[in-house]
Amino acid sequence: MTPELPLRDIHLPPEPSWWPPAPGWWLLTLLLVAAISAGTVLLQRRLRGRRHRRALLAEVDRIWERHAPADSGTDILSDWSALLRRACLRYRPELATREGMSWARALGIGGGSADELAKLLVDAPYRRTVARESAEALREPVRDALRRLIDGERLEGGPDD
Repeated sequence: MTPELPLRDIHLPPEPSWWPPAPGWWLLTLLLVAAISAGTVLLQRRLRGRRHRRALLAEVDRIWERHAPADSGTDILSDWSALLRRACLRYRPELATREGMSWARALGIGGGSADELAKLLVDAPYRRTVARESAEALREPVRDALRRLIDGERLEGGPDD
């Protein structure tokens, strides 16, 4: 008979620790942080753009309300014209250098039966008086032109023509 050797039971290695994580988890965490950061930046830009859009469109009505009903439409149209120029400088700088009817048509104001409105917008700062009703007829076309500028829609008479 052989003597029994005093052997011990098999010892398994300890369970792996959760810390430090494997390199794949570090990479996944880094990608997740980058995606959240990029999403936050894009969302802030979009919200800022929407806020700016609403403010510009509301400016059309503020200009209208700022002038008393007894005022001539000349001041209103001058302010709207300046507002459109500022929007052109920000959104479509190539349109800001245009003048006269070419500018008004490029904004989409005018053409066909609406040429009188375009002429009114262009000539108003140089007229002594303009009827307030005539200025009111330009309220929606000005708002539409601003909306198209802000949204980046292709305008008539742009560089693509």
